[in-house]
Amino acid sequence: MTLSIIIPSYNKKESLMSLLSLLNKQSADFSDFEVIVVDDGSSDETCLAVTKQVYNYKLKYIYVPDEGFRVARARNIGAKNAKGELLAFVDADVLLPSDFVKSVIKFHISNPQSVSIGNVYGLYSENKWDLKVDLDDVDSTIKRMKELGVGKDIRQSSYARFDYKLCSMPAPWVFLWGTIFSVEKELFEKVGCFDEHFKSWGGEDIDLGFRLHKANSQFHLFEGIEGIHLSHPEDDDANYKTNLENKKYISEKYSNEMTDWLIKEENIFKLGRFT
Repeated sequence: MTLSIIIPSYNKKESLMSLLSLLNKQSADFSDFEVIVVDDGSSDETCLAVTKQVYNYKLKYIYVPDEGFRVARARNIGAKNAKGELLAFVDADVLLPSDFVKSVIKFHISNPQSVSIGNVYGLYSENKWDLKVDLDDVDSTIKRMKELGVGKDIRQSSYARFDYKLCSMPAPWVFLWGTIFSVEKELFEKVGCFDEHFKSWGGEDIDLGFRLHKANSQFHLFEGIEGIHLSHPEDDDANYKTNLENKKYISEKYSNEMTDWLIKEENIFKLGRFT
């Protein structure tokens, strides 16, 4: 099986270049994957930085004029241009270990019609950590974070309640976040791709997750499908507001008991316990 890694990016030149450099160090055969960068109208010279580098793998760079927050559209454009049988969606501010590609392919060979949700260190972590991330050796940094128990993905506490078996969760789709996840291209297209109605922060990923869940897809965590999220300033108040609006849209779109609960739930992590 072959993999297309789709990276939407908007003014994330520095972290994007670190990610692309790390992908040069993948343990997989470079013919097994391609990388598609969808630049959603960046103004920080992302184009120049990406196109002047040499990569061991096939890279496609696609520029889309800036029309505001359009991450759903950017990911769909990447998927449409993908040649791989598998799609891995990865945010531009994430660093990946050297066995990422091998792990994704191994997972999908063993788990057809399934979705892998990446474990992301530093993602809205509940515990403080000041471990320096080695951009040249992400594998060692991840190993050290595991040993110290720092930078845990905020979703971990919900996973633990179900012994990390997402398939036993009534609503695993609420944990499908766009930071890192993978899915078969055919399945992604079958459920309708990302809904491009989402034009502000939050919701487009769990909306896709809900449709994948309704299509009887299994959700899993898998060793090696992981990464480190680089922290950056967030406008939490604005994000909270748009996320709330987008949750309302999801509830109205499906009129389903679970999606109706979504709009009432302040803390999305409680949704892993939904019964």
